[in-house]
Amino acid sequence: GAEPVATVRALQAFEFNAATGEMRASDTGRDLFGIVLHGVPMAWAKPWLDAVAVSGDKVRGELVAVAQAGGVSVRTTVPLTLEQVGVAQAGQALLKDVNVSLDLAGDYTPKGWQVEISDLTLKSGSATLLRVDAKAGQLAGTAQPLKATGRLVSSLPAVLGQPVAEGVIVLTSGDAAVDFVVSSGGQHQVQATIALSGLATIADKHAVELPNVSAEMRADIDADGRITFNLPLILSRQERKSDLTVIGSVGPEKDKSRAIDAQVTSAQFVVDDAKLFAALVPVKDRKREEGTSNSPLPPWAGVHGTLGLQLGRVIYSDAFEVTHLSGQLRIEAGMV
Repeated sequence: GAEPVATVRALQAFEFNAATGEMRASDTGRDLFGIVLHGVPMAWAKPWLDAVAVSGDKVRGELVAVAQAGGVSVRTTVPLTLEQVGVAQAGQALLKDVNVSLDLAGDYTPKGWQVEISDLTLKSGSATLLRVDAKAGQLAGTAQPLKATGRLVSSLPAVLGQPVAEGVIVLTSGDAAVDFVVSSGGQHQVQATIALSGLATIADKHAVELPNVSAEMRADIDADGRITFNLPLILSRQERKSDLTVIGSVGPEKDKSRAIDAQVTSAQFVVDDAKLFAALVPVKDRKREEGTSNSPLPPWAGVHGTLGLQLGRVIYSDAFEVTHLSGQLRIEAGMV
């Protein structure tokens, strides 16, 4: 159209050696080139998006590149922005009217590369859905792992207001914070510290304060799809805590099913605190589940194996508790 999409200006002479991957400039103290994104159409992303349709205003922002250590460093001087973003799949809306902004930095040298995203913010109106700071990098050479770290903070009610999560659960307040480390090589490794706080919902027209949730998750995924995991979970409410740790493995998928072998342990578990989370399910969904006598697929569909239990103290109420509860659940198709 009439409006320029982007402008790229070389700010000094430079050369790039394709054989060694080295960038050379006559003056390393000066910028190499500048990039201004006047308005990159979202339609240009379509060839890379298979089953997802993305709409929105044009991508705008400014970047500058500087020569360093035989390579190049790229930074935003004006944040990249994209307004009124919508995402749909198979005609079903997932996100709507989301404004996105971020600062971007990337470093490339013959020894490797690193990309850093800071203050990636997703907003809908005045509500902030998500804020992310993350970096990823990889050393040069064969079989070098790709590593990424970051922190994600989210306002859960704002996220639940988007079409992708609308009506799934009901939250009037609550925040989520996730710190993660991911390594992808011969084996994929994921570690995450998860904290859910300030959770509240409405049940029978009354406000219900939910326990805070914290978890330390680790999962190792082998090349054949086998997953080994360790998930300690803590629920905190009114100065009392429930702990639950799940350790085990899930085998590779075979005949549309996976074998699970896990152990569930707990020193103390307060049943009433855990039951509060049932209020998150909308009333219409709870009634539908209660009125369904022949569900086509059980909750454990696609999983078979054993689940061992070692629970030290299970508190049902002030007057009733069970101690030293142990056993083993055997899971098969259609049966527990």
